[in-house]
Amino acid sequence: MEQEQPRLRYEVYCPGADALKFWLMPFVCFLCFGLPESLGKVVSVLSGFAPLCFYILCGFFALTGNQESQDRRLKQGIRRSARVFALLALVCFVLNAGYYLLSGANAAALFSTLARKRVLFNFVVLSAWPFQMGNSIWFIQSLLYAYIILYILNRLRLLRSGLLLFLICVLLMYGTGELAGLIRFRFLGYGYLPPNVLTRALPYVLLGGLMRARADRMGERSPLLYLVLVPVGLGLAFLEFELLSRFGLLATTSHALGLGVTAYGLCAWVLLFSETEENFFATSGRFIARTVYALSQPVAFALVVPLSILIPAAGGMIQTLGGMAVYPVCLVLALLWGRFRPRGRRADKTIE
Repeated sequence: MEQEQPRLRYEVYCPGADALKFWLMPFVCFLCFGLPESLGKVVSVLSGFAPLCFYILCGFFALTGNQESQDRRLKQGIRRSARVFALLALVCFVLNAGYYLLSGANAAALFSTLARKRVLFNFVVLSAWPFQMGNSIWFIQSLLYAYIILYILNRLRLLRSGLLLFLICVLLMYGTGELAGLIRFRFLGYGYLPPNVLTRALPYVLLGGLMRARADRMGERSPLLYLVLVPVGLGLAFLEFELLSRFGLLATTSHALGLGVTAYGLCAWVLLFSETEENFFATSGRFIARTVYALSQPVAFALVVPLSILIPAAGGMIQTLGGMAVYPVCLVLALLWGRFRPRGRRADKTIE
């Protein structure tokens, strides 16, 4: 990936990318907290393209330039994602302790759960959050791991084989994901692997880097081609889930080839062809997206747990609405918070 970089309109910052982050956040909430009724479940599952877009954007702006430049950007990504991961893990642990106390359970059970070897393995290696609240942490945890792995590979000068690494990750991703039932995958008692660095973050961050390196050639194609990939990918994902389910081979609905196609098409169009100017979504999209992500679990807890205890019917309604209840509250809080944040834009907008 150290080949000569293409002449892009956006070297370190793309207004359309930050605007896209804003529009992706409802789908992130739909994916994490669900939606009501059968159609809502379909929308929730197909919303899995949203975190893939974030990974592609991270790779597009991190894996650029020479080795020294990539080292700097990857170290920057490690620091930022580590801070966010540590803060969210602490907050979610406190929320789960509060839930145990409010529900009358023994808070010591929280620590005994975490002390189990299998639970620790799931959390540390597979990025599977061990408690009831906090399932969105896998995203930032996997991104942190991906930055660390890529930094090591870059120091060893192995990122030159980025395409080969990407193809290997793709085979792992599908062989241990939705196609696990088809190939009868088994690993330490697991029938499939949950979203983690090898099955989500690393392949799509690498894809973002490959898109950056091939941006000139991609830009020679019609922008309509990339836009068409968005609905085509969603249709392919739905068809894949339906066929695998019909034949009893569906291992998980957390990923599909079509979701990757949708993320690729959407990001390619935004990064290479969109003409987004410095509007509200471009200037505030990144901040709002990060804030909504950080607030989503605490807001869900604040909406569901107290109401479930005090007014069970109201708590049940909020749980049924899922992302439709959580996202608007998070968005309002992010907008209010944004009014008081320091103004001005950092010069380097390379990570997230």
